Amino acid sequence: MVEQPQMRTFRAINRNNQAIEAVNLSNFRTAQADPSASVVAGSLLSNLLSNLEMPVNVGVDINIDGNEAIEQILNSFRYQKNFNSLIINRTNEKLRRVGAFNQVGQWPFIDVEPKTVASRDFEGGTGGDAAMAANYKIGNAYFQFAISYPYLQFIPIPGFEEAAIGLGKTQESDNEPAESVFNNTHTAGDKTLTRPDYEVRALMTQEGNGDNNKLIWVFEVYYAQ
Repeated sequence: MVEQPQMRTFRAINRNNQAIEAVNLSNFRTAQADPSASVVAGSLLSNLLSNLEMPVNVGVDINIDGNEAIEQILNSFRYQKNFNSLIINRTNEKLRRVGAFNQVGQWPFIDVEPKTVASRDFEGGTGGDAAMAANYKIGNAYFQFAISYPYLQFIPIPGFEEAAIGLGKTQESDNEPAESVFNNTHTAGDKTLTRPDYEVRALMTQEGNGDNNKLIWVFEVYYAQ
């Protein structure tokens, strides 16, 4: 008998970096997973989102059909470190990194293949913080992703949240757009940006509480409707 994975509750981040009872995922795509996905050899695993397959450790990339619910994707990984991030590329095109900004730590992703969820965990800096961003190109569109923890300026500032996630859509290559977006990353709330052909969304969530708290920054790219 195949052991079935336990469905976990992922919790939203509020201003004081405390968990609330359930994360609001209503802004994210929630189509059912395709049960016919085939096994892919190498580091890209098969669609691991059915109830008959066990989650994999963060650090492994998985293949998707592009229609999976965000809850299924979150539940397909085991989170072992305090800082984790997922980039979900639902498109048929490679997401190419064209710039980065690393104030504390190193941006953990390079390119993300089509129909792939890339997952990484990473350590914070000496003070347990993280401050980084990256610039990506897909087709003719550019988008920027940012991760910030704790305070952006490392001191309490009214209106700034401790754990933050950022998005940008500056139509330029290189590192400057990533740095600019990071410098404007102040909140943990869900965010959405659109170009004529693409849409990107960002979500912060967490698994666990207290000392076992695992923060997860999620970035999703898909075709605009």
